[in-house]
Amino acid sequence: MILKCYNMPVKCEQCSKLFSKRSSLNRHIREVHKMKPKVASYDTSVWKCKCLEDDCNKSFQQNKALITHLTEEHSKTFDYIELSLRDMDEFQSWKTSIEKETKCSYIFKSKVNSAVGFTMYYNCNRSFTGKGPRDKNKQYQRLLKSKGSCKMSSCCTSQIKLIKKGGNDILIQWQKTHYGHTLDLKHVRLSVQDREEVALKLISGVTSEK
Repeated sequence: MILKCYNMPVKCEQCSKLFSKRSSLNRHIREVHKMKPKVASYDTSVWKCKCLEDDCNKSFQQNKALITHLTEEHSKTFDYIELSLRDMDEFQSWKTSIEKETKCSYIFKSKVNSAVGFTMYYNCNRSFTGKGPRDKNKQYQRLLKSKGSCKMSSCCTSQIKLIKKGGNDILIQWQKTHYGHTLDLKHVRLSVQDREEVALKLISGVTSEK
């Protein structure tokens, strides 16, 4: 059962009962109909987490829902890695090493504080991050084009989730698999160290071809 809804209220397809929130509908489906709610899918014009498979016109509010859809409906596989690190310095070193290894960059998206620590999210830098009316603003689109933006028109599935709860240890949850783009060196953001090395080479007269 795939629920397709653009505006509230949302309706149960089993009994036609209406709900003001999707969370209420999901609880109703679990408790009354003893079924597992499916992730809601939308036309690609609604959300930026889009399925890019042939003949599929679905989009999702969150990456997690997109990954579930790609796994269940299109038999895609995703590499998930979990590890513990000592502190933020070790995290930065690890992040730099995987960016070089995988030819990609991860940029900070958000931080959520809690009573016992915090959670930070880093997205693939190719993911679309625009919000609001400027998405459809022609001047904004021309600016992106003139700068040769690396941004996709949708979201990449790869993401790093950093969880810190007391002490110094940090839990890393890395969804490694990218989706919707190739891994190109020209779109990798240079670290401060790399920028300094490039600057020294330019000062020394070394061309970019070298």
